[in-house]
Amino acid sequence: MNGWKARFCLLLAIALLTGCGGTETEQSGEAVPLTEEQIVQANEALSATREEDGTLYPTEISCFFTSYYDRVEELDFENFLRYFPTSEYLEDEDGDEFAALSSLPEFPQPWVEQLDNGQRISVDLLPVPVHRIREEDINAALTKWAGITLDDISSKNGVPYLEDYHAFYTFTSDFGPGQFLCTGGEVEGDTARLWSGPSGENETKNLLTLV
Repeated sequence: MNGWKARFCLLLAIALLTGCGGTETEQSGEAVPLTEEQIVQANEALSATREEDGTLYPTEISCFFTSYYDRVEELDFENFLRYFPTSEYLEDEDGDEFAALSSLPEFPQPWVEQLDNGQRISVDLLPVPVHRIREEDINAALTKWAGITLDDISSKNGVPYLEDYHAFYTFTSDFGPGQFLCTGGEVEGDTARLWSGPSGENETKNLLTLV
């Protein structure tokens, strides 16, 4: 098991561990390899997208696969929010909110300097949409999947935040949720270790630890 590139730590529903053989490992006390069927089940649970009315959307769990870390509290918060599924677009009528946002140091400075008829650029003239992501939605996702809250995140640097609106903001127009494609794994007690990447023992892999 040498050569794993990174280690993720998430707390998932106990049903996922049970589906991967948790009961069997408790009895044996040894690590039990995942079967092909269980690998399929794991990939369904960790899917980066969901389909609704013929449209693909990112899943909450995909946000955890946008950076590498040893502890979930150390995830790259900016990347975590980049394709967060529960977000709202800022519109023209959100002028006061946008004015407050554009005054923050984290707001892209080239946009601040761009003028339209002598006035500061408005939200409808930005090259990409502005996404409002509310604190309560972020905390709900962090608690559900990792057992933590925003207070536990090591660094939120680089992400615009407005206290009056209890929201963070991102600027994205593309679609690139994080992905983890399980190619193998094992369950030992209450811990599942899943890996992706080449199957050779000396090949670099990504490791996902589920507790």
